[in-house]
Amino acid sequence: MKYLLLLALLFLCNLISAQDAVLTATNSSSSEIREFQENRSIRVVTNDGERYNGRWTAVSADSISIDSLTLALTDLKKIKAHPKLFMALQSTAFVFVGTVSGLVGIALTGFAPIVGIPILGGSIAIIYAGITGMNIFKGYKTKDGWEYSITISKNTSNPTSWN
Repeated sequence: MKYLLLLALLFLCNLISAQDAVLTATNSSSSEIREFQENRSIRVVTNDGERYNGRWTAVSADSISIDSLTLALTDLKKIKAHPKLFMALQSTAFVFVGTVSGLVGIALTGFAPIVGIPILGGSIAIIYAGITGMNIFKGYKTKDGWEYSITISKNTSNPTSWN
């Protein structure tokens, strides 16, 4: 019985002290704050122009890791949210809409080429945007005054903190 009580107490202490890292983008001029939870998918652009996307984890107070690649926060030029499910649905929708409008453009080209050819051109652009995975989320750039930091926050999945 003592061991069961000790195990329950140890489990409770683990839940209470659980913490998550949060990547915070702060804009000092507009007082905006954007937080990216650890293990969420993001896309970053470095000062060298390299692009990386994937789930991020905190390595230290001033560096993150994306797919086992460590990046310093001072080397980042831009951070964007990059949720995989939304991106897959968006790409599928773009390809579908582009295909349908392409078929309409082909059908109209026989009757009214002045209308059908621009529709066909637009459908090619829509299909290209769907294949390349255009990200419509706002990017937080250092040149626009955004500064990046990593903070530790209490785990919100702690059942003792639910109200």
